[in-house]
Amino acid sequence: MTDKNTTKPEVGIGGPKADLPRDASMAADARSTSDSEQRGEGSVGYRIAAMIAMFLLALVTIVIWYFSR
Repeated sequence: MTDKNTTKPEVGIGGPKADLPRDASMAADARSTSDSEQRGEGSVGYRIAAMIAMFLLALVTIVIWYFSR
């Protein structure tokens, strides 16, 4: 049993996505942001809330240290 298809795959500028329109290949490579927005990872609101929480923790620590000495 021999393989009848002996043509070599095209290697070059086009590659495997050469037959796709430019917009289709861009859409396939684009990362979806809806998942990250849904979980809240890295969102601006999350970062601001974390910064405020750290600031309040530092402030409470300084106040406790000041009044305990």
